[in-house]
Amino acid sequence: MVQRITGLASGMDIDSIVSKMVQAKRAPIDKMVQQRQILQWQRETYRDMNTKFLDFRNNKMSNYRMATTYNMSKATVGGNTEAISAKTNGVVTGTNMTIEVKSLATAATNVSTEAMDLSKFDANGKLTEEAQFSINGYSVKAEVGDTMETIVSKISKSTNVSAFYDKATQQVSLVAKNTGRIDVLGADGKTILEKNTDVITFAGDFLANTLKLKGFLGADSGDPNKDSVNKATKAKVAEVSINGLETIRDSNTFTVDGVEITLLNKSNGAPTTITMSKDTDKLVDLVKSFVSDYNEMLATLNGILDEKRYRDYAPLTEEQKKDMKETQIEQWEKKAKSGLLYNDTILGGAVRSMRYAVMSKVDLGTGSKYTTLSTIGITTGKYTENGKLYLDEAKLRKAIEADPDAVKNLLSSKGTPKLDTNGNEVKDSSGNVVLQNVGIAEQMYKSFNTAQKDIMKKIGYTSTEDNNAKDQSIIGKQIYNLTKQILAGEDRLSDLETRYYKQFSAMESAVNKANSQSAALSRAFS
Repeated sequence: MVQRITGLASGMDIDSIVSKMVQAKRAPIDKMVQQRQILQWQRETYRDMNTKFLDFRNNKMSNYRMATTYNMSKATVGGNTEAISAKTNGVVTGTNMTIEVKSLATAATNVSTEAMDLSKFDANGKLTEEAQFSINGYSVKAEVGDTMETIVSKISKSTNVSAFYDKATQQVSLVAKNTGRIDVLGADGKTILEKNTDVITFAGDFLANTLKLKGFLGADSGDPNKDSVNKATKAKVAEVSINGLETIRDSNTFTVDGVEITLLNKSNGAPTTITMSKDTDKLVDLVKSFVSDYNEMLATLNGILDEKRYRDYAPLTEEQKKDMKETQIEQWEKKAKSGLLYNDTILGGAVRSMRYAVMSKVDLGTGSKYTTLSTIGITTGKYTENGKLYLDEAKLRKAIEADPDAVKNLLSSKGTPKLDTNGNEVKDSSGNVVLQNVGIAEQMYKSFNTAQKDIMKKIGYTSTEDNNAKDQSIIGKQIYNLTKQILAGEDRLSDLETRYYKQFSAMESAVNKANSQSAALSRAFS
């Protein structure tokens, strides 16, 4: 490394001179740094768009392309409306039902037969010795220092019963967390013996002797489901007749063919009817959401494709930033980043696929007149609006009420094979069957999948390092090559700077020598 000199002999500002000479040679390197920055910004924009594409494809079009999404029905309860309530989960496969509730499901219970024994607790109500017990096979450990409140909390958290302690009566009650038959944990502490019993079972002296809980023995109470002596009750299943079929359920709430039914009271001979019908309101809302999601994505894409490019605003160099305020840098870079994907082929292709899809005809040969979006009230706006969709809700509602399956097919149809003049399936160059009458949402799902793959080819999957030779994406390779050239250029500038300093150092030595000789001559003739 050459020692820097200050120009004492020549009186020149050598550092400043060398800096300017080197700076004059930096222009090609600065241009490459700016080119690299533009590529890095483009990569960031592509990544942001890829995230939006993923959301549009997986969270929106994926839903609209599924036929089951359109199986929206509503359940109308008639007859004995006090016996049951009903609602649908959106996907209904069944038909109308007539239901009679013979009995409701109840939960098993158990209560202390008398006040608990407090001899195991100190004056502050804390347990004085450890106790281990189990309820329905679930182990519970009561530790020294636990209060009764702590113990019942452990029971509720660790088992399938809810425990309650009444300090006034010093008694405990247990209620199964589910109605009907009770799951019991096996001896291995892991395997559940499903619906093993209709009573709460337990083991351990602490429960029997301290909490005074007794098992169900069926003591005489006049009711076979109650033990009046041991204060325990059996669980009961619900007994129901559905369309004349007698059945039982462990819960008062259950689902039949997509309809969630809740039993409220016994029917007492008065049946309840559940009538299924298409939920037009929900289907209208679904299609409105499709239009909204489409317009949002289209606007995003068109906004980027049409964004103005300010070519006079190149990325700032570090030297340029030194003389600018932070706000000035932000304003400059905002324009420098603008329009980086102007008229981009990948995004443009996505827009074309969207607009082509909404113009498609989906005719599955059913004779329906609703084979295009325009026939169900969805049309494009003015030419200047670049494909924005508008919805005539009244026309859509009429179409849904007349032919809901046609509306479903318009968006979700998986297509039919295209046939040649001989009736044979047409295949593409890859050997795949060519489909026609593919639903609009299905088309968009597939086209955005293709667009995402194209973006990945452009920017790569995970690599963000500018000097990563393993990144074989288009932009990745461009950035890598520029980085290599920039580093090589920096090395050349460093060598050049060293050479300049060597030259000025030699000059300074010569000047210093000349000055010394001049001084010697002056002294000789003085």
